[in-house]
Amino acid sequence: MLHEYAHIVLRSEGICDLTEHSRIERFCNAVAAAVLMPSKFVYKVLADRSFTGTADFDDDLLRDLSKGLRVSQAALLIRLRELGVISDSHYEVMEERRSRRRFDHERTPGGKYYPPRINRVGRRYAREVFGALDDGQINRQDASAALEIGEHLLNTYRSELGSGEERT
Repeated sequence: MLHEYAHIVLRSEGICDLTEHSRIERFCNAVAAAVLMPSKFVYKVLADRSFTGTADFDDDLLRDLSKGLRVSQAALLIRLRELGVISDSHYEVMEERRSRRRFDHERTPGGKYYPPRINRVGRRYAREVFGALDDGQINRQDASAALEIGEHLLNTYRSELGSGEERT
C-alpha cells in the first residue's frame, strides 16, 4: 500500500516511458521499504548475521529475515542495498537468484499457486488489502487487482495467507 501511496503522491500512473517508469518504480519501492523497515530495526534483526557472498547461505538468510520481518524478499533486498548492508553488485546477483527461484517455482508442475503470489506482494500488504476489503474501503475487484490475482481466487488466497501465518 505504501508503494501505491508513493505513486499517488508523485501523481504517477500508467507511464509510457520505460526509463521513467523504472526510476519511479524504484523510488516507490524504496519509500515502502524505508517505512516498513526502519534502519535501526533492520540492524537489530541482523544482529551478528551478515551476507557472505555464498549463494545458499545468503538465500537462506534472506528467506529467514524476510519471514521474520514479514516483508517480501524483494523489498528486503532493496532495503539492504539502500542501507549498504549489501553492495549494488551483490544486490543484482541476489535479486537475479530470487527472481529465478520464484519463476522456477511457479512453473513447477504440481507446485503451489498461492505462496509465490503471497510472497510477491508480501504478507503484511496482503493482510492490509483484506483488512481494507473487510472494512468496505475497497471492493473485491480492487482487492484482486492489488493482489494481482483473479477475483474468483480471493477466498482461497485468504485461506492460504491465514494458513501460512500459523506455520510461521
